[in-house]
Amino acid sequence: MIEKKSIQETTGTERNVAQSFYQNIFYNVNNGVVSPFVFDIPMYTTVGGTKDYYLQDPRSIFTNLVKPFIRFDFSANTASFGPTVKLKHDIYRVSWDLFSSVQSGYKAKSNESIEMEDETIETIEEFDESTGETKRKTITRTLNKVSNVVKSDRKTSDKEAGKDSHKAVMPTIADIQAQLGAPIVTITAETSAITTNIYDLEISQFTKNLGEYKTELFQDRDQYIIDTNFIFEIDVNPSLFDYQTIDEDGTITGGTYDSPVTAVTESSGSTITGGTFQGLEFKGGDYFSFFEVPDKPMLEYPTPEGQIETFTPEIFWTNGEGADEYMVQVNYNTGDTGFTGTVFTYIVPKSDDYKEVAMSKTKDTTSEFSTDKTIRKYQLSLKTNKCLIYRVGNVKVLKNLFDVKQSVVTFSDNKTICTQVEPIKTFVRTESDSPWTSEIAGLGVPPSLENESPLAEYSLSGVVSGSTVSGATMQLIYPNASFVTTPTDATGYFEFNDLEEGTYTLNTTYRGYAGDSRVVAINADTSLFIEIQIKWDNTYDIWAIKESDIIKY
Repeated sequence: MIEKKSIQETTGTERNVAQSFYQNIFYNVNNGVVSPFVFDIPMYTTVGGTKDYYLQDPRSIFTNLVKPFIRFDFSANTASFGPTVKLKHDIYRVSWDLFSSVQSGYKAKSNESIEMEDETIETIEEFDESTGETKRKTITRTLNKVSNVVKSDRKTSDKEAGKDSHKAVMPTIADIQAQLGAPIVTITAETSAITTNIYDLEISQFTKNLGEYKTELFQDRDQYIIDTNFIFEIDVNPSLFDYQTIDEDGTITGGTYDSPVTAVTESSGSTITGGTFQGLEFKGGDYFSFFEVPDKPMLEYPTPEGQIETFTPEIFWTNGEGADEYMVQVNYNTGDTGFTGTVFTYIVPKSDDYKEVAMSKTKDTTSEFSTDKTIRKYQLSLKTNKCLIYRVGNVKVLKNLFDVKQSVVTFSDNKTICTQVEPIKTFVRTESDSPWTSEIAGLGVPPSLENESPLAEYSLSGVVSGSTVSGATMQLIYPNASFVTTPTDATGYFEFNDLEEGTYTLNTTYRGYAGDSRVVAINADTSLFIEIQIKWDNTYDIWAIKESDIIKY
């Protein structure tokens, strides 16, 4: 039922309520009935961005090497497309500065500096000459310091501002909810330009709102949600009358409904179900994050290469200040330069334990200057009498809105080394030194280690089934927390060799299937049968993406 009303003033010039109700004539309208109508929303899947918010989906990461895009593959209800139907894309952005500040609880950098008070407590000693005693006392000092903070959009009351004027308003989860509730830009596309079932939405690097300067839409580790809806029109019976008016000469005339009527579909929305930001609401569109790729690590002198005289070489690299952590990978198959087979991976934290600073000086006849260079280092423990290739990766990490870790890695060049020919010999020497004995014991070697004990070399193998399983990723985590990965072959078979006795974790992942994780105790050759279950809500199948030496997880 569509109904409109109109009120026209017939006498008097006053605008007050009394005169309006006393001197105006109200005309009832003729009601018209419109039959219900249905707009079949076109069905589609997307490439680029993901709706699997809680998985490590390679579609959910873009980098500055490729312009972000969302590809729509329409599969049903395409007959609903007409010359007047449009696609409406609302793009929401959660900025990294705000997100990291709220997530970690620390203050992020801003261009505005404010003065804050800080208290320090000191304990000092004083000597009393009259008594000859040394006394201690505690002094509390109040200092003013300058801090950089991120300003919040939240408003404080005048009372709060007056009471704590020296304190900054720190960002909260409510500020992130505000960014999830207001699109930063809206893009409308004509569907008449879609000539096949494929439509690509390419998003410009810059955006500009009326009355504002242009800004960069994509920035390092910002997160985005694209909510897509359809604008369509429906014809309304033009013979329907919706209101009557009185002209200046007293003639009563009728108007008609506007035809066609414009309508817009609306997403149902979703809620984050876990992690720091549990309970936040967002439009249920396609999610992705944006990374500026980390710098390529540069291996530094001395660089282990060729035949070496040890099995524990130390490697050094620079150009890693922009990374959050580092990754060292070892592959004993020197022909596998793409590191696609069995790879040993070691995660190196960004801490002072793996860092040193080198200083260099340059001097001429008139001047002298020095430069500092931060060098990262890591000592590998390798198998003896083996040739291998290794590389170092700079890793950028984002733990996103959905508490899922995303990372982008840039690797160094590969280097080939061959470890010492002699087998590893390990000895434990004991000395009987006890306060309960009077004898002086000498050093000795336990009989069990007089000859080198051979290392237990076991294998772990098995078959993964479920459907098509070629290329399932098998990750074996060692007791020391390092891990190695290998793919299954065309029959689903996998194998890990040269394993020592211990407790391992075996993770199985395959696109479109639920993951499998199990703890395996190795004390002999072990064989497993693993059956993984297909995810029936899976709508897209894609391999991991590799661009040059940038790997997206």
